[in-house]
Amino acid sequence: MPAPVVVIADLIADLSMHIPAFPVQATDLQRVTYLELGPGGSCNTAIMAARLGLDVMCLGELGYDAFGEAVLEGLQSEGIDCGHIVVSPAVRTPVAGVVVDSAGEPAYLGYRGELRVNALPESWRQEIRNACAIFADGWAETEGVIALVLEAFREATEPFLAEAALDRAYLLLLLRHARAVRGEDGDGVRRLVRHEIAIFNTMLAMRGRHHYQLPPELLGAAFVPGGSLERATFDKAIACEEQAAAFRLLAAPLDPQGAAVAQPEASVLETMAWNRYLRLANALFRQSRMSIGVAVGFAAIRRIELANLITLCEGMRMGMEPFRLRQRLIPRSILEDAHV
Repeated sequence: MPAPVVVIADLIADLSMHIPAFPVQATDLQRVTYLELGPGGSCNTAIMAARLGLDVMCLGELGYDAFGEAVLEGLQSEGIDCGHIVVSPAVRTPVAGVVVDSAGEPAYLGYRGELRVNALPESWRQEIRNACAIFADGWAETEGVIALVLEAFREATEPFLAEAALDRAYLLLLLRHARAVRGEDGDGVRRLVRHEIAIFNTMLAMRGRHHYQLPPELLGAAFVPGGSLERATFDKAIACEEQAAAFRLLAAPLDPQGAAVAQPEASVLETMAWNRYLRLANALFRQSRMSIGVAVGFAAIRRIELANLITLCEGMRMGMEPFRLRQRLIPRSILEDAHV
């Protein structure tokens, strides 16, 4: 059986209602046009992953009550492994009341329930270690849940996709803001942001497939649209059996000459990508007039400087030789980096 995606905590029930319009005032009576009780919270992620064809397991706790029963039935009907969910009469299942008007605008009512698990059960540890990815959405109203989730991530051997999920959310928000910048400045800002997204997608393909050995369908779900790396190129790269073939595909848009001669390693590919990012940031900053584009370019250059400072601090902490440290700073020579 393939390694599952493990979804941990925030197993709640959603009581969904549709009404004609907001606001709902005291003494008002509105007809509810839709009413359903089912899984909510991080269960939604588990269900979407299962519908994409992934093997999914949920870890969490539910009350031995009508709400917990509805959650459990909903997850099991999607083929999700619920064998390690703790169900107890001492627990009260958290519930979200989701009220939606005819325009699709939601309002929420929350019942936090009563949860009891505040340390990682031994029965969960092996499942977490065997997982190909772990998801936790960060929503926690009950004391101890955050510590529980952090303990789960420490237990995991490769929390690669957890970090990717955070980066993906950040990049989608960044792209949305970049699209709001108008004129010539907007063009430059969007070029920079599109390349930052391309860096994420490039390393997602290279490291996710050829270092962490994650399945293509999982990596494809984490792809961020809107970047300068074409989806077709990404799909070809994650389908490659050999790392060298994936490297050539991903490196060619960044540096056609370097792609032909450099060692096919993830660190070399990352060097190419960030060197190009620095060139785009410099071009944006060196515009002749003071503008938002100049400010964004300046911030991007400072970001590279911060990355170099982190590299220096970590290198000194690890006792790295000075010449090796220099070779890891941005910008750096692709051919030098290939031999580090």
